[in-house]
Amino acid sequence: MRRTVRELRADQGPDRIWLRNLVRRVLVKATGKLWQLAGYPGEVLSDIPRIAEVGFVSRPRAGKGEAIVLKVGEKGHRVIIATRDGEIELDIDEDETAIFNSQVRVICKNDGTVHIDNGSGAEALATKADLQAVVDWLETHIHPDPSSGNTGTPTTTPPSPDGTTVLMGK
Repeated sequence: MRRTVRELRADQGPDRIWLRNLVRRVLVKATGKLWQLAGYPGEVLSDIPRIAEVGFVSRPRAGKGEAIVLKVGEKGHRVIIATRDGEIELDIDEDETAIFNSQVRVICKNDGTVHIDNGSGAEALATKADLQAVVDWLETHIHPDPSSGNTGTPTTTPPSPDGTTVLMGK
């Protein structure tokens, strides 16, 4: 018979106690370099370090996040190995990666593009070449009668930026 993790945690037999202590989810109550977490009812875990991926740091909003805590070694030192904030999860496709918080998201799409936005959608961004084309046009465009002071509409059409096909933003 298959048992749920909750049922296994409730089983306090000697062959099951290791599971309760191995991994548990807890609500993040306080933040800092060493975190304070609320575990099982009435349990407070203090000074728990977060082990994060190289070059990446994140921290859930106070009172909104969950953490997975691993007890390691004979003395059962606790270490946070993963966190999440279920209120701001993103639904991404296979082979996609996202970095996000409650205000901004960066999604590396499986088509090779990168989308950066505030949740309202992403559009192609102008490239350096697009901007240079606008500068060149501004420096060289001609008006129909510049000597009269009534310059009117330029006789040449301003460039239309192509935008990048890789980086999208808002």
